[in-house]
Amino acid sequence: MANLYASRVQLQTAADQAAHAAIYNRNRNFMTEDEAKQEALTVISSLVPSERYGDTLSKGNIEFGIWDAEKRAFTAMPGSRAAVRVKTNFLEANDNAVKSYLFKLVGFDQFDIITSSTYTSYLPGCLNEGFLAEGVVDLQSNNTYSNGFCIHSNTHVSLNSNNTFDAGTVVSMPDLDNLGLPQSGFSTNDGLEAALRSASMNLNILNDVEKMMTAFKTYSIEADTYIYPDTSTVEGAAMNDRPDYTRVNPKYITSDTVIDLSVTASGVITANELTPGRIHLISCDGPRLNINGTAAPISEVVIVSPCEIKFAAGSKIQDAIVATTDISDTSMNAPAELILGHSDDCAEGGEVLLLSLGGMSFAADLHLYGARLIALGPIKFAANADGLHGASMISAKTIEGTSNMNMRLCDGGMDEPSQLPYYRMTL
Repeated sequence: MANLYASRVQLQTAADQAAHAAIYNRNRNFMTEDEAKQEALTVISSLVPSERYGDTLSKGNIEFGIWDAEKRAFTAMPGSRAAVRVKTNFLEANDNAVKSYLFKLVGFDQFDIITSSTYTSYLPGCLNEGFLAEGVVDLQSNNTYSNGFCIHSNTHVSLNSNNTFDAGTVVSMPDLDNLGLPQSGFSTNDGLEAALRSASMNLNILNDVEKMMTAFKTYSIEADTYIYPDTSTVEGAAMNDRPDYTRVNPKYITSDTVIDLSVTASGVITANELTPGRIHLISCDGPRLNINGTAAPISEVVIVSPCEIKFAAGSKIQDAIVATTDISDTSMNAPAELILGHSDDCAEGGEVLLLSLGGMSFAADLHLYGARLIALGPIKFAANADGLHGASMISAKTIEGTSNMNMRLCDGGMDEPSQLPYYRMTL
């Protein structure tokens, strides 16, 4: 029995490693099904070498498909990237069944063993909406977090007093002992204790920020464009399910002809200077690019610039991506009210993505309605950031917010191209 259990554990480990290798390489390295299957076979070749264990896994026993979480059922579907099932075996038919010892005394000379492993891709809820940072997330007082909103730091979270955390909200960090609280502690932060979770998170979307910007310069309207950490850009067929990798094909872009613009030091870009449905590469003679979306929203465009970007107070950005390669801590900023996305109570459409190789700094009245901010530098925003419905901030450094904010989870209305897959074993 000990020998049988040891053989089963060895076979299960091989199945688990093969399944993970298959789905990872299928998605993140954009391998074909056959290439991903071959990679899975290579990964386990040292664990169960064929010269010793025979044929434990064949390409025919690696199937891509979809996973129904509710029914806990896998369905094979050629062409899918959403899930994979791998079956490994020691079989008499393959001449590699597990030989018995004492069982021979009762007529059992060998045993067949079959193991299975299923992996599926998924998007963690906190990565879809919430505040996430590698460094400290520092939020002040009189803020309300509701409907499952998420706050996470891979360092620690620091809070002041008079904050409210409704049921279902999450505040997480690797070591809860490092939670920063005022002297009043939990007594002035209603619901915080129930929201706490001990967790670390791989914010791998941060690795692709620069590549996303580069991909727009060689964008192709003929095929969806994806990017991966080990390649630059890859064009291929769209996934049969939701996107499971970084996607850089906003639905409102209708031409792959990039528009080059240049503005003077005193120049201002408004909606009138931009062409809807197009990608704009905008250079500037002065220290910054001024964008004014007050008279008409900046809409249905992609803007990529090497300059610091300053939004005029009261600007509206909708159905747009704005990116800068400037590395200063204030590479994107606004002196007052900035409205990102449609105030449509979490309906689809109007989503905004801001990308920066530096940091972002916004004064009072930041409004996020289906908007994601991703920065390699710190993100700062001041008081009265009200009506955050569909909000995501991800920073490679810190996130700092002040007081009188209302934040809630939309759980929808965030259909824009900045999601990366994570993988987990389901069976």
